[in-house]
Amino acid sequence: MSGGTFRLDGGARFGTVPTMAWHKTYRADEENQILLATTCLLIRGEIEGRLDSPHLDVDPADV
Repeated sequence: MSGGTFRLDGGARFGTVPTMAWHKTYRADEENQILLATTCLLIRGEIEGRLDSPHLDVDPADV
């Protein structure tokens, strides 16, 4: 499920990885920005309890 696309500075995305290493796969524009996609995962069905996530304050014993 597509969430759209956005442009991000290639250096911000790949950090200390040399440009020549990622430039073969991700072509940058004149402003050194690369096109990235946001993809959503849709899960359908019943879930018993709650999902465990490091971003939630969830005690695994409660799940």
